Amino acid sequence: MYLLVKWSNGSDKDKISIIPAVWVRNFDEDTFDENGDIDSRSYVAEWRSGKKTPRGGWPVYDCEVLKMSAKESDLKINEVDQTENTTAASKRFIMRNKRYMDDSSSDSEPIQQNKKMSAKQDRCDNILKKLKAAHEEVDSEADQLMALKNKVEKLEEENNSLKHKVVQAIPAILQKLEVLEQKTCERIIYSSDSDLQSRYGTPTRSTGNSTEALASSKSVLSAPVSPPPMKAAGKVEIHPGSNVFVEELAWALTNKATSCSSFVRSLTLAVFDVETLVRSNLRGGRNKWQQDGERKDALDSTKVHAIYAATLTKFPTATKSQIGSTINGKIAELRHNLRKQNTDKSPD
Repeated sequence: MYLLVKWSNGSDKDKISIIPAVWVRNFDEDTFDENGDIDSRSYVAEWRSGKKTPRGGWPVYDCEVLKMSAKESDLKINEVDQTENTTAASKRFIMRNKRYMDDSSSDSEPIQQNKKMSAKQDRCDNILKKLKAAHEEVDSEADQLMALKNKVEKLEEENNSLKHKVVQAIPAILQKLEVLEQKTCERIIYSSDSDLQSRYGTPTRSTGNSTEALASSKSVLSAPVSPPPMKAAGKVEIHPGSNVFVEELAWALTNKATSCSSFVRSLTLAVFDVETLVRSNLRGGRNKWQQDGERKDALDSTKVHAIYAATLTKFPTATKSQIGSTINGKIAELRHNLRKQNTDKSPD
């Protein structure tokens, strides 16, 4: 509910305003009479500005209630009529709605419209500047992304080229390793012969009979000598005194392992052939979950102990149970791969 009031005192005396009915103290809508005398239409009204109530309360002024309506728009016309008959006040100036005013009553309207248009134009210019800056930033990020993509493509091309070169160079490297192994073997044999000659002298050749020279050579070779180093041609003993040898290349690859399990798996394949591993297990016997299954042979204990010793030398913190589990795990993996191959080859 809204009221059209006329202020009776204060600096706003005789000013017309539209205020909510709740601002007027002790106002009763049912008993209010617009045609009553002034005393019956005189009230005390609060002038509220803002949402928060001041500590001392809203300021109050005496007023005369002229009209009452449920809609504020119904009181606008009455406000205009009452305002034309009163002196304009400088306080609490109310902007009139254009629908209830004549064109001749708003002289400052063009100026206000120009100000509004200017403010709108400034806001539009600011928005355009922000959009332009954002677009330039997006373009810059897109250029950087494209440059990074090109670098990645070039790196992939270089990587593929290097990979191709390495694959092509592998046969030559293997061939050079074979030549190096042959030269090493020749060097070992030559050093052994030199050691024999330094200990027992060079056998003299007989000018009379070749059989006598051969017998002399045999007698020199059959003399007691110290055992040669535990290293066969192209092979290495995996642990001193174990008398278990593997290929030098396989031993070099095995020693590149960085974990105990990878070391044991690689060394198991170097010591035993695949056929032996497939038909055996660590200690022999049947699978405890398949008592009716095929009985497996036990692996050579000498070689198994050599694997234990070599592993514990390289990885002192490892345990024998861990090493044995890794060996059985590798055997199970080989059997699984073999069954898978046989299944793939079998006709549908």
